[in-house]
Amino acid sequence: MILINKQEAGMIRQVFGESVHIRRTCPQKTNRHRYHMEESPWAMKALEGFRSGANVDSLKKSYGRYRNQSRFY
Repeated sequence: MILINKQEAGMIRQVFGESVHIRRTCPQKTNRHRYHMEESPWAMKALEGFRSGANVDSLKKSYGRYRNQSRFY
């Protein structure tokens, strides 16, 4: 599991949908929560692109084909 922030979690959900598992700690509405994402290869590459400045639309175009797959390898 890798630690991500709220904006990165939203981007991953937009690009991959429910095929990438994202877990939020502290399900109550508090400010103590963190987001964790599984380390699938395509999600890690998309996250790296997002962190380097790519926008969501270009990532959807590049990684959208992996949206509904449950396994990447």
